[in-house]
Amino acid sequence: MIDAQTRRRIGGLFECRELGEFHLKGLSGALCAWQVLGEALVESRFAAMHAASLSPLVGRDDELELLLRRWQQAKDGEGQVVLISGEPSIGKSRLIAALEERVAGEAHLRLKYFCSPHHRDSALQPVIARWQNDAGFVRSESADARLDKLEAVLLPLGATREEVTLIAELLGVPGGERYPPLELTSERKKEQTFGALNRILDERARRSPVLILFEDAHWADPSSLELLDRLIMRLAFLPVMVIISFRPEFHAPWVGQASVSLMALSRLGPRQATTLASQVVVGQALPAGMLERIVAQTDGVPLFIEELTKAVLERARQPDSAGSALSVPSTLQASLMARLDRLPVAKQVAQIGAVLGREFSNELLAAVAGIPEAALTQGLDELVSAGLAFRRGTPPERIYSFKHALVQDAAYGSLLRSTRQKLHSRIAKALEERWPDVVETQPELLAHHFTQAARLSTPPITGSGLANARSGARQLRKPQAILPRASNSGEPCRKTALKRSVSCISRRCSGRRASPATATPRRKPPPLSPAPGIWSSP
Repeated sequence: MIDAQTRRRIGGLFECRELGEFHLKGLSGALCAWQVLGEALVESRFAAMHAASLSPLVGRDDELELLLRRWQQAKDGEGQVVLISGEPSIGKSRLIAALEERVAGEAHLRLKYFCSPHHRDSALQPVIARWQNDAGFVRSESADARLDKLEAVLLPLGATREEVTLIAELLGVPGGERYPPLELTSERKKEQTFGALNRILDERARRSPVLILFEDAHWADPSSLELLDRLIMRLAFLPVMVIISFRPEFHAPWVGQASVSLMALSRLGPRQATTLASQVVVGQALPAGMLERIVAQTDGVPLFIEELTKAVLERARQPDSAGSALSVPSTLQASLMARLDRLPVAKQVAQIGAVLGREFSNELLAAVAGIPEAALTQGLDELVSAGLAFRRGTPPERIYSFKHALVQDAAYGSLLRSTRQKLHSRIAKALEERWPDVVETQPELLAHHFTQAARLSTPPITGSGLANARSGARQLRKPQAILPRASNSGEPCRKTALKRSVSCISRRCSGRRASPATATPRRKPPPLSPAPGIWSSP
């Protein structure tokens, strides 16, 4: 059973039955519940998650025009391949959907294949799912019923008994006496199955142009990639266009071949991001200044812009929403954390780094992480390889930064409050002991970590502290306001350090610096970005 929020998250990926409302002990109000019946047969994950409506296509006019030109060439008998590379949520599937919309009125056959991280070791899973969808298989039907459906699809295409047998076996349909299994070696059976699939595609292409959409190739199993490779090698004189989408970490072997175009999608610029957010908002009103905050936090990633804007609109309709912080929408939290969950070591490093800030140094991370150096290096390498973080510089002054602010916020939000408290305290002490220049040049940063350490160990305090520039400016005007937050910590050293940082803030406010008599030689501090929690509540 799942609740309404989970039901929204899974979209049309699963078949569900509504169970009505339930009253549960400890909860004020009724909860709607659904029973998950099983995985749905869908053309693509994108279609399942956007069944109701598509977001506006913004900033992709040139890319769409290129796709349309290549499609025209394919229809003229010059087979084309377009490779679309881009980071997650950048709009690869949305661009493909826009092409589908533009060519919907033309006579053609569209074949969609999508890969899943759960089926990387399942041979030809995208192909199998496509054929099951084409044949119209339904749950719990008999083998004979499925054979009837397969024959209805294959025999009009001139398929031989051997080809029907091979494809039925590929789909896991027992042939029985109608199509007894062939006595072939595994390698021979694979070759003949590939041959049958290619011949059937040739026949389809002779009847009308074919548009093949192969999404998320970075998750494809080796057999599917081999079949795709064979198709591309013989595509030159077929009216077929193949579009393959993937993330940057996937190394497409077809780059540089004839009739192969590579398209790398970039993030939207501030003006384009504002346009997209404004189109999502049409007919509704955002709180003052919120549009600029959405654009700043979402880093030009279309899906982030869309989902965060929707979340803000929903929150604005709530009576107690005034002044609330921007938090990661639940629709994004799960997907962002799923990427980290697949990399346990990287996840731990990302969580620690998130407490440090959007950008952090390797040196400071090592000082506060409390994990073996080998594990720390592995985690950082995995974050960079997965496209979750950038790296620049050389050791020991190497700097890392989260690729997206929402990745940082999601990692930060996944920590237990007690763990956050310990990390904030550890960071503040490390800065004070090893980088005293930070106390003088960035006292609000030290104050932030001590404040959060105290705040997380006591009931929540109103306000987001010194994390962002705006609230930092307010705190600079009222430096003594943060002292009471540490009064219950019971740690004299924390209160002493916090008073010292407040003293530095006061000097900053009055334009005074530390007395030359008390100044001591300082080592160069590590680069520091604003602390985490800028948009979300700890």
